[in-house]
Amino acid sequence: MGVAWLGDTVLKAHINEIQQLACDSLQQAPWLLAVALFFASMLLYSKTATAKALMPAALLLGVSPHSTIASFAAVSALFVLTTYPSCWPRWR
Repeated sequence: MGVAWLGDTVLKAHINEIQQLACDSLQQAPWLLAVALFFASMLLYSKTATAKALMPAALLLGVSPHSTIASFAAVSALFVLTTYPSCWPRWR
């Protein structure tokens, strides 16, 4: 829970700046939500923390519920960075 909690805490601390920056982009191109979810899940190491932090913000920014549901699969980017413990090779 530590790394996911830390990432979620940092994201919540800066949510206003993130919303301001993302508002115009997401209204013009709702598919960018999937890109944002993908990169956020790599950094937060948690599908739940990513969805919990960004989905409400996306809905508040005016992204349609259909686009948010379609973008949900992008939160599965946990294994892109090799810092996730289950990615490490097991040397015996």
